[in-house]
Amino acid sequence: MLRLYDNHASTNALKVRMLLEELALECERIEVVLDGPKPADYGVLHPFGLVPVLTDGDVVLTESNVALRYLAEREGRTDLRGTSPAERARIDGLLDSLSLELRPALWGVEEFAIYGGVAGDESERIAALEAKLAAYDRLLDPDGPWATGARFTIADCALGGRALHLPRLPLAPACAPRLRRVLAGLAQRPSFRRATAESDRERLETSAVRAVGPGRVELMRLDALFEKHRGSTQGASGASEALDELRDAWL
Repeated sequence: MLRLYDNHASTNALKVRMLLEELALECERIEVVLDGPKPADYGVLHPFGLVPVLTDGDVVLTESNVALRYLAEREGRTDLRGTSPAERARIDGLLDSLSLELRPALWGVEEFAIYGGVAGDESERIAALEAKLAAYDRLLDPDGPWATGARFTIADCALGGRALHLPRLPLAPACAPRLRRVLAGLAQRPSFRRATAESDRERLETSAVRAVGPGRVELMRLDALFEKHRGSTQGASGASEALDELRDAWL
């Protein structure tokens, strides 16, 4: 029995959720807080106490990219994992470069642009991220539509998770055209939309509370607006449209 120790706001957990949806695998999900006390036995599963953890019986996987490889291989999906050593090496290179090179620069901008942190060097962080994105973009297939070309792979799951917030970052519009192409394709993929549904709804609720006040937010109304808008655009844009309609209705 697969079990995912998850958090709907975790972009690394999102990678795994998306692949689980893609594979139509049953999985028990256990919500784990990101900042706060973890379950008493969580340190046994993950020595660093991070999210996610995927277990499959006695198998315990504490790295999201490893979980992607494991699930694709477990299900015999060479189309997702790669059909040759060369293709698997290319996919692995994209996963490793995403984690080692791009992720730290993404977090440097997400910290203040998405999560409300205070930074005195925003311009420098943005410039550093745009440089890393330009380099990473060269690793992606020039024609697409996916990261390695015509076929969807676990590399696209990884990008859909870790680059989720890219469209909301204060970057040059022309930055990373190949990555943006992949993200646009993911926005229309059912597995991605199902995997992001909870995080999109939470973002809408949080924004609505800030916009109209906690005493005036009706969750039934939010549910209806969220369902109306999330199917037509990627989550961030759909939530923004719903928030605009919510504000017009109440203010």
